Amino acid sequence: MSAVPALALLIAVGPSSVVEDDPPEPKSEALGIALPVVATFLPVLFGGGLVYRYDDDGELAGLFLLAFGLGVGPSIGHFYAGESLFAGLTSVLRTSLLGMGAFLVFADTLADNPDTAIPAAICGLVLWASAAYLLGRDLFDARAAVRRHNETAEVTAVLTPSAVVARDGTVGPALALAVRF
Repeated sequence: MSAVPALALLIAVGPSSVVEDDPPEPKSEALGIALPVVATFLPVLFGGGLVYRYDDDGELAGLFLLAFGLGVGPSIGHFYAGESLFAGLTSVLRTSLLGMGAFLVFADTLADNPDTAIPAAICGLVLWASAAYLLGRDLFDARAAVRRHNETAEVTAVLTPSAVVARDGTVGPALALAVRF
């Protein structure tokens, strides 16, 4: 391909076919901190009040709010930051630890037998401590998750048409990759 047709092709399709996306707006670190705190403590406060105050239906709704607040609430910051897999897995793990711990601490069949009551309660408390660690870790890591998202959101790559000159002086079409980070 000679130089004139190659340059004509570059001018004809080059700049008009390149679409440069602006990097997405960075997410707010303050909102990344506020979301998990609110999603944890409001359901826990309302759920605890419902469990304490009402019987049957109110108690069930309160337990659901407690499970949501302690299980899913702390991971809302990671969902906001785009770390959905991590947030989902820690939510499932934390909720499972809370549920198994509650079964071991409150199960009537284990409490009736003196040989299993104390070890079961201790195992339940250990599971609750593990869930509390995960809860605190998610709450305190939310800001860092938003920062990680904002750092990776700034990396963009643009592929643009270009021209290359060979050793014998002929010009041919090429592609250029521009990475901005």
